Amino acid sequence: MIFISLSMSIGHAVQLYFPDMSEFRAHGVAVLSIMLFFMLVVPLVIKQIKHSSMSLYQSLKNTPFRLTIVILLQLLNIAFLQSTFVQSVLFFFAMSFGFVRFYKENLFKGGSNTQEYYFLHETRRIAYWSYKQMLKAKFRLTLSNPNQANYKRLSERFTQFQNLHIQMLHQENQLCKKLKHQNVEHYLDELMK
Repeated sequence: MIFISLSMSIGHAVQLYFPDMSEFRAHGVAVLSIMLFFMLVVPLVIKQIKHSSMSLYQSLKNTPFRLTIVILLQLLNIAFLQSTFVQSVLFFFAMSFGFVRFYKENLFKGGSNTQEYYFLHETRRIAYWSYKQMLKAKFRLTLSNPNQANYKRLSERFTQFQNLHIQMLHQENQLCKKLKHQNVEHYLDELMK
């Protein structure tokens, strides 16, 4: 509901600033601006997911391409079709690809509980944190001179964070295998039982 009300507010503001623009085009531009916002944010979120959860990354890595297609279709709709129904459907897909899929993860098994979800989430946070620490250590390592006494300590620290990152990714993968279905077919089979 946030994005729908936001699109209405932006559409109204566009109509105030450009009185010659039709109501449909003003709301179309508002919806397009929210889609473009999603397009700016999604690569950042996917980068974080890439370094915290390999299974989730595999399912979401094509999201920017899907959003691109939705944005292009919205542009065609504004220019040629001018259909409110098409705009609503495209906005629904944009919200799904740009927000809902990141907010709500699917395919969890029926027997998993909130404590296991929390443990999975914290494992992902540690994996991403160790990745950031690894990058910081690598940056400091590149700035330091190999002949300095500090270089060996920085090298060991980088190796520790790299090992922790790999270990957390492996543990997260094991947790996903335990808590989630491997594909949609297994998920649907469990729902049909």
